[in-house]
Amino acid sequence: MSLLTALAVDLDNRGHGIYKPDASFDNEEWGISVEALLIHPSQLIVITGYGGAESSSGMNYDMPRIQVRVRGGLDTTVSRSKCQSIYNEWHGLSHLTVDGEDIQLIIGLNSGPVYFGPDGNGRHQHVTNFEVTVKNPNRVGRSS
Repeated sequence: MSLLTALAVDLDNRGHGIYKPDASFDNEEWGISVEALLIHPSQLIVITGYGGAESSSGMNYDMPRIQVRVRGGLDTTVSRSKCQSIYNEWHGLSHLTVDGEDIQLIIGLNSGPVYFGPDGNGRHQHVTNFEVTVKNPNRVGRSS
């Protein structure tokens, strides 16, 4: 399982939405997607990875960054509230293991949700970014 998928499962486990790898969502559900900004459902959480801090060659962990993009409805407070609840839950979370991913620490890089604007259908979106410290068992660590 990838880190992004593990984080999607974690959000599902915490009740923020429903993660379905096949994206077979009912339009009334809060869907959770990995890297795909789906047209449906209307209310969607998308987890996307991007660069990160330089990893130490002597350690067996990485520090990727992720973005959580939340799309709500026509009311801006829906996406802001959901995004804030995810931030509140994850910021400072440590020692989490989800489906084999050993997450040491999650740190919010923003002080909460940032407005991203409406999508093409007028549904408002907010984003927040995190840095995740995760053990990488495939890296053996090298002395410098």
